[in-house]
Amino acid sequence: MAQIPSSEIPSWMTKEYFSDVVAQKLGIAESEVQISALDVKPATESGDNFASKLYRVAVEVSCSDGSSKKVPLIVKALPNLGLAE
Repeated sequence: MAQIPSSEIPSWMTKEYFSDVVAQKLGIAESEVQISALDVKPATESGDNFASKLYRVAVEVSCSDGSSKKVPLIVKALPNLGLAE
C-alpha cells in the first residue's frame, strides 16, 4: 500500500500521543521512552471500512538504557468526514 499524504494522517497521531501507549507496551515508565521515528500507513484499502479507518503504525523507540526497539501498532480511528464540530 502506498504511503498516505501527511495531510490525511489525523493530526492527533503524533509522537507525544504514542509515548504513553509504547511505554505501557514495553512495561517501562513514559519518561524512559524517546520516540525517534513514527511511520503511519493505511492498514486497509480506501473504502474497506465505512465507519472507521485502520492505520499500521511503526514506532521506533530509544530507551534510557541505550537500547532501541521497534513497536508495531494497529490504530482504529474515525474517518475525517469534513463535518464542522
